[in-house]
Amino acid sequence: YLLEDTNTVIGVVRAVARSGIGIPIMAKIRLLHSDVATISTCRAIVDAGASGLCVHGRTKDNRPKYGGGPADMRPIAAVRRALPAEVLILANGGIETLEDAQASMADTGVDGVAVAEGLLENPALAQGGELCDAQRLGLASEYISLCRQMPSNLPYPPYKPHLFKMLYRYLECDDALHEQFSRTKGTDLDSIEAFVDALDARLKDGKLPAGTPWYRRWREGKRLVQQVATPKKRPQRRGPRF
Repeated sequence: YLLEDTNTVIGVVRAVARSGIGIPIMAKIRLLHSDVATISTCRAIVDAGASGLCVHGRTKDNRPKYGGGPADMRPIAAVRRALPAEVLILANGGIETLEDAQASMADTGVDGVAVAEGLLENPALAQGGELCDAQRLGLASEYISLCRQMPSNLPYPPYKPHLFKMLYRYLECDDALHEQFSRTKGTDLDSIEAFVDALDARLKDGKLPAGTPWYRRWREGKRLVQQVATPKKRPQRRGPRF
């Protein structure tokens, strides 16, 4: 949404570039209303001090949850051709698999890709291939193990929100499972792990149906609203907010 105010965007990038932080600056944008506008804005961002750009192949209004279509790689390729080779360009949007990532790079000539929702559902995306249910649950168990090794100090840790995406295909088609997951405490890794173990037991008994994957929730099937129990009152912040 800030892209509509180009002067503000340029001012932000320039201020960071002049702050002396000592690291390269990356900026992420979506497509504008035309290729000319997109390229012009990208050039201005680089001239303001950015060393690289991540370009999402949709406009701000063309999102899957709003009924938008697939990401458009053509304007990203135009950005890559228009900017100097030393400027790092990443493509973003529409990447569900390793094959999608490879095709995106081949179609656009970019230096790499940025992946969000595909990786949230499948942290092993870069390994390629389709995961079976046992592998998906194995990743969920591995994630919980990592959470134990590196616990979050946040009052509302991301344990459940991340697992929700990894396990969405099972919760989406079973209301009882979804309710059970919703009742697990977000800070209680023991109860969360017990839930994943219960899924594994159901899988071994052949009683774990799978529905729409997280990545495709806006693209096919119904949308399941994430339910994560939170206290009615959040603790008050002290001091200024930054």
